[in-house]
Amino acid sequence: MAVANVMLIVFISIAAFSLVGWISAVQEGGGSVNRAIFFLDFFTFLILADILILLISYWFYTDFGNLARNTGFVLSTVIIRVAISSEGVSSMILFTLSGVLGIAILRMFSRGSKVHL
Repeated sequence: MAVANVMLIVFISIAAFSLVGWISAVQEGGGSVNRAIFFLDFFTFLILADILILLISYWFYTDFGNLARNTGFVLSTVIIRVAISSEGVSSMILFTLSGVLGIAILRMFSRGSKVHL
């Protein structure tokens, strides 16, 4: 619970910092609206948090399936971060790849459970 609260505080801080930076840029005559305002910093933090959770899960889990699933979700998050920073058709391809990878990981590791997607 404490990790989630710290992540919430960081999320609110990133949002406030991005908003203040954007407002000051608009007042100076700049400040276009694009995805780099908030999402680059947020997904960078999200990737760091995912990697921290992944490293902690390596310490506690011995089941390969859980470790591979968690690693796949981290990889999907990294691809989303790269897609946000790229432009044009390559960003659309990377977003699609990330979604397909996430769905494939869910399908692959939910075969043994009762949940069917």
